[in-house]
Amino acid sequence: MIKYRIFTESKKFIFTNNVILCMVFVVTFLAYLVHKYIFGWIIISERNFQFVFLLPICLALYFKFILSWSQYEPLKGTLNTYMELHEDCIIVEKDKYSVDEIKSINILNFDFKDDHNYAGKGNYNGILSNGIGNLLKINLINGKSIELNFQQDKENVLASAKKELVSYYKKGKISRQNFAEICGYEDSDIDVISSIVRYYS
Repeated sequence: MIKYRIFTESKKFIFTNNVILCMVFVVTFLAYLVHKYIFGWIIISERNFQFVFLLPICLALYFKFILSWSQYEPLKGTLNTYMELHEDCIIVEKDKYSVDEIKSINILNFDFKDDHNYAGKGNYNGILSNGIGNLLKINLINGKSIELNFQQDKENVLASAKKELVSYYKKGKISRQNFAEICGYEDSDIDVISSIVRYYS
């Protein structure tokens, strides 16, 4: 039995680097307007006040090139539930799905915790992955489908569930191509795949 955390998306608002930076830009701009049209003659000259705009610029550079490399991506959800892979079934939270009632299984397991993800030009959040980009899709014989994202703490941790995966493969629930990809091989590596199946059967 192998156990993994399930990622459940949430719409709860969270503070991120992007949000903080946006707020700083807005406050700085409002402060400039107040200074220019209300209190400019009392406080400092307009020329000196322009240096205030260096604050959000410096903050943006700090977020982008320093902090983001050691910070995780915002987790917009929870990891409070689990899925379990057994040779004869798959348990998702409290629901148990027997292999006999499963038509097909498809797994994508490319993501893992601490991996560095690409950050776009307008993204100042952390770029360390939470490892939740992995997908499990179960198609049942009755037509129902279960799709979820699960977490991997390390690269290709799912490959450690070879005994369970071999069981699914031998029963025709998972394709040879998908089985090979999970184990880190190509579909054409027939000899290697056959040896894995024999060893874990």
